[in-house]
Amino acid sequence: MRDGDWFLRVDADEFHHIPPPEFVATEMRPYETIAYHQYYDFRLTESEVKLWESSQETAADRSRPIQERRRWFTPSVYSEPRLCKYRATMQWPPTVSFPFNAGFVARARLPIRHYPHRDPLQLSLRCKLRAIMMADRENRSILHWSEADWRNFIARDDDPALVYWRPGTDLTRPAYNTHLAKPHIRLLQRVTHQMLLPILDRSRPTWPNQAGPRPLPEHLTALLKGALTD
Repeated sequence: MRDGDWFLRVDADEFHHIPPPEFVATEMRPYETIAYHQYYDFRLTESEVKLWESSQETAADRSRPIQERRRWFTPSVYSEPRLCKYRATMQWPPTVSFPFNAGFVARARLPIRHYPHRDPLQLSLRCKLRAIMMADRENRSILHWSEADWRNFIARDDDPALVYWRPGTDLTRPAYNTHLAKPHIRLLQRVTHQMLLPILDRSRPTWPNQAGPRPLPEHLTALLKGALTD
C-alpha cells in the first residue's frame, strides 16, 4: 500500500450501508483519517423462529437476500475502528488489532448492517463453533463467545429497542459519540496527528520477520470438523 490509500477491516456478516469511498468523500473531513463503525445489529425474533419451526421458512429461503429476511435491528452503542487511511510509517505488529496511532478519529460513524443471527440453523451452528473455540486459551477473554444456547440470542417481538428497516430506505443515524475522546484530549490528538506521527511511529514495535498465522491445535481442528459434519 501507499500513503493515502484507505483500508477496511470487514467481517463476513457485514454490509456497508454507504460505500466506504462515498463515506470518505461525503462524511469525513480531510484531517480525519480513521472511522469507527456504527453497527445496526439485525436480530432474529421470536415470531421468525416460530415461522422456521412451522416450516413456513426453511433453508431454501437462504437464496433470498438477507435484507429481505431480517428487518428488525437494534442500533449498537459499542463501536470499534474499521476504516483507516494508510501511511507508510505506521506500525501494526501482531499483538494489536489495529495500527498504533492509527489516525485522527472522525466524528461520523461508518454505518454497517450486521447480520450475525440469520436463522435458527445458522445461529445454533454459530454457537456450537464458538463454544469449541472457547477451548482455545487465547479466546477465553472473548466473553460473547461463551453463550452456548442459541435461543438466548432471540429477540422478543415486543422489545422496545427493536427498530424496523425497509430495504432501500435510509437508516436513522444515532447520535452516539462514545468513540470520541473528551474535547481537550481530542484537541491534543489533532495536534499530535498533524505534527508528531512519524516520530511516534519510530518508537513503536514493528512486524517481526518470523510472525505468521498461528495454526489451530489439533484437538480443536478435530472438534470443529466434527461439528461441521454433524
